[in-house]
Amino acid sequence: MRADLLALTPETVAALANLGLVKRALKELEQGKGPEIAEDAEGVVSGVFPDGATARLPPGVALRDAPCSCGATAVCRHRVALALAYPAWAEAEPVPEAGGWSPGEVDDEALRGRLGRRMFERAAALRRNGVTVTVRRPGRSEPAATAELPSCTVRFLVPGDLAWARCDCVARQDCEHVALAVWAFRAADAHDREAPRLLVEVVDDRPSAAGGGGEALDEAARLAAEILLDGAVHARPSLAPAFALCREGLRRAGQTWPVTLLEDLEEQLGAWQARSARYEAARVAALLAELAARRRAAEGRGELPAPFVLGQGEALETRLDHLRLVSLGARVQADGRDRDAEILLADPDTSTVLVLRKRWTFPEGEEPLSAPELAGRRAASGATLEGLARGQAVTRVARRRANRLLVLGDARGGLTSVMPQAGAWDALPAPLRVTRLANLEEAWVSRPPRLLRPRVLAEDVHVLAVESVEWIADLPGAQSLMAAVLDADGSRLLLRKPWRAVAPHALEFLAAALSGAWGPVRFVSGEMRRHLGGFEMEPLAVACDRLVVPDLEKGPVEAPRLPPARERADPPVESAAAEALGLLDEGAHHGLAHAAAGYPDRLGAAAERLAGVGLSDCAARLRRLEASLRAARSDGERWPGAADAWNAAAIRLHLVREMG
Repeated sequence: MRADLLALTPETVAALANLGLVKRALKELEQGKGPEIAEDAEGVVSGVFPDGATARLPPGVALRDAPCSCGATAVCRHRVALALAYPAWAEAEPVPEAGGWSPGEVDDEALRGRLGRRMFERAAALRRNGVTVTVRRPGRSEPAATAELPSCTVRFLVPGDLAWARCDCVARQDCEHVALAVWAFRAADAHDREAPRLLVEVVDDRPSAAGGGGEALDEAARLAAEILLDGAVHARPSLAPAFALCREGLRRAGQTWPVTLLEDLEEQLGAWQARSARYEAARVAALLAELAARRRAAEGRGELPAPFVLGQGEALETRLDHLRLVSLGARVQADGRDRDAEILLADPDTSTVLVLRKRWTFPEGEEPLSAPELAGRRAASGATLEGLARGQAVTRVARRRANRLLVLGDARGGLTSVMPQAGAWDALPAPLRVTRLANLEEAWVSRPPRLLRPRVLAEDVHVLAVESVEWIADLPGAQSLMAAVLDADGSRLLLRKPWRAVAPHALEFLAAALSGAWGPVRFVSGEMRRHLGGFEMEPLAVACDRLVVPDLEKGPVEAPRLPPARERADPPVESAAAEALGLLDEGAHHGLAHAAAGYPDRLGAAAERLAGVGLSDCAARLRRLEASLRAARSDGERWPGAADAWNAAAIRLHLVREMG
């Protein structure tokens, strides 16, 4: 009896094949069109189908490599149906979850025998340079042991059998990433075999890569210090060559996160010079603080390994094979004559969210379209914005950038297909799908700080299962809609969506959906953030009897009249920290060397308020910045010290705000 086949579930087989084949196979099995099954003494399971095809599943052979007489080069419905039909034929119960089994138990001899010498050596070469991996052990919400590598995710779908290990790289199975995942679990087992989630470094026995980011990171820090002292307002237009040289040096050093950070920083400076709405002073300040934080952590001052902090081993772009993506909605922004759309697409296999972006630029003399008018425009690979925002896509021409930006290529043969969906998000795995906000809060507490985490888009986009809608209200002063929904425990999630001219009917449709115009609210999707001790979200979509994507909805709709609400005042700690961060943002915007004469005095006053609410360390750092600025104004040689003091204060205040 084949224990590996007994351990398979429809979800497991879908990860190895695709959901469409699984649904078709299950339907044919229900209709009595399944195979006649036999199993020989060597464990080879064969199935003869009514259409004459014969599929065989030998032990230790991946599903895609198993033979079938139908001639299909990829996984076919016959192999899928045979795998799904076997447990019932064997009259055996499915194999329960492997209690305590870890992929780290696989030894190198078995690993080399499975992958072959070439793949094993490729994995060993990657290990010599060091790779950071997050391992997730099986549990109620995570049925498979999973390893999140920098460029891909490996799932061990059947305990104890590497033939069923699935990677989301283009190879899919038996690749070098499987070896790295096994080694990661081995390192995690040695450290803590019970921890459900653990970050480890897979590296040969040598001094860790921590010990500094090297000359490339130092050069990036010098560029950041120049920008901080001059400010975004006074940044030289000729900085482009300096940015290019820094990025190239960081690329050669394999430091992906600083590369993407400099890209974001240069984009922000360009937005200011173009007087674009994309510019945010707070964003510039946060990027400068993040670069300083990553550099300090890479120098060995923190607990996280340098490769994790710097993104070493993160491929700038990775080709993906046979990807199934479920849309969580979309948002559209206006910037002058530009319209920018973001479609948020969930990968159920890896619990990650990818971001697909599209920009339309309208020439002079042509009226820029609103979001609902853009809905029918092509967004990617023959699919419209509306089709992707409301549907699910299956593609073989996807590339994922390091920051989880998705690129769908145009290819012959219709390799990307889009189908409608109704927001049936029950099958989405945790933690992507949140049933209890308490579980999400527990997971967030154990995360590294945002300034040091992988620089990925939509990191905090989730789907919340809604138990009920508590209230809906209007904020007329802020031109926003606010609402509160409850989870299974009765914990509250605050929804907040501002009115924007580019999406003229968004608030009406959101209010109608939350009021039950299309049936009870089942799910709401959006980006979670901490606020005033709880969670807050700007909704991307609401799933009821239909999927409502507010930004793309075409009016009119009959929306309920909402009672007015009053904005709740921030508590003293939150208010003092926000004021201090605002001052630091101002310093980065105008430049520390160009700050107004009263700027140090305002820093001192903000430090007093921080001390008064118990944030004594933040207050001390702000006072050091004040003293450094006064010293630099009397002695021009001391400006680097002011930049260092600004970085220290900004890092600390960002950590305080993140902890809520």
